[in-house]
Amino acid sequence: MKIHRILLPAALMAPWAVAVPAADIYVSTSGNNANNGTSPGTAVRNIQFAYMNRAQDGDTIHVLPGTYNECVSAYSLALVTPVERDVHIVAQAWLDSQNRTTTIITGSNQNCFGDPSAVQSVVTIGGDGVSLEGFTISGAVASGVFGFGNIV
Repeated sequence: MKIHRILLPAALMAPWAVAVPAADIYVSTSGNNANNGTSPGTAVRNIQFAYMNRAQDGDTIHVLPGTYNECVSAYSLALVTPVERDVHIVAQAWLDSQNRTTTIITGSNQNCFGDPSAVQSVVTIGGDGVSLEGFTISGAVASGVFGFGNIV
């Protein structure tokens, strides 16, 4: 029995494996989660929403100046949530002028992990590729940011 080898160009073998460029997702205190988040004018409202519903691996979430009264859980490991994303979350004011005082994440009166009067961590990040940069974190009882894994 003779075996024939057929060589196909890579594009024909796996057309679904096309690399998608990283996207920039925008969050603003005046945003709306119904928006697509692809520009400051169409920003979403919540950091957590942007991470869970708009961002994909390699994306950057740009958080515009303001106070965000929410808890943020960003894992690149599927330990608690079924979402696995390596995402860079950055305060836009930090990128623009190295100012980390104008973009605040506060957990005050939030039900982050059960008891809103005892918020242990406002931001929880973990895994191998999630990063957080340029924020003021407030409103936590223990630590503002809880991290695990190989975080940046």
